[in-house]
Amino acid sequence: MKNKLEGFVKDNKKQFEVKGPSDKLWAKIEAELDKQEKPKKSIKLYQWMSIAAMLVISLGVYFTYNYKQANNIDVADINPDGSSSPRLLTNVNGTLFFVTGNMVMFGPPSVYKLQKLKETPSGSIVETLMESGYIENLFAMDSTLYFSALDSTKGNELWKTDGTVAGTILLKDINLSGSSAPSGFTNVNDT
Repeated sequence: MKNKLEGFVKDNKKQFEVKGPSDKLWAKIEAELDKQEKPKKSIKLYQWMSIAAMLVISLGVYFTYNYKQANNIDVADINPDGSSSPRLLTNVNGTLFFVTGNMVMFGPPSVYKLQKLKETPSGSIVETLMESGYIENLFAMDSTLYFSALDSTKGNELWKTDGTVAGTILLKDINLSGSSAPSGFTNVNDT
């Protein structure tokens, strides 16, 4: 368990790093035993997003944490029937983007969802921007999220989103005769 937890932090902590003295972010890991009818281990990642709030991710349920009140508030249950396996957490100008879904080895094809946590006057909701057989390699640059996704006609290609369903589009079909499987995105002089 410890190795998986360390890997999760290493893979996702960089997604929330922000430059500037007023935006210092830190992560605290806490493993605890959930004392419900079925004892199970629960892992919580506390991520300081601002002075007043923290983001907590625990078994597919998103929470906010107010350190002044020291209480957790349920923000959104992505999948009330079970775990949604949220991963690839990516901060784009203060908006949390992530991928949910599980790889299915046998049976119907896998369905991955590109989702974002959206704040509304009545609370936070999870908005689905895209469904695909495969979504990977999330990369934030300026106010845009770039990623690779599997399209049934184009294959695995380069996509982008501005955070809206209409703005989630195929950026370029790099390999016209099949999948290009783009990865390793890097910001070079904002291009």
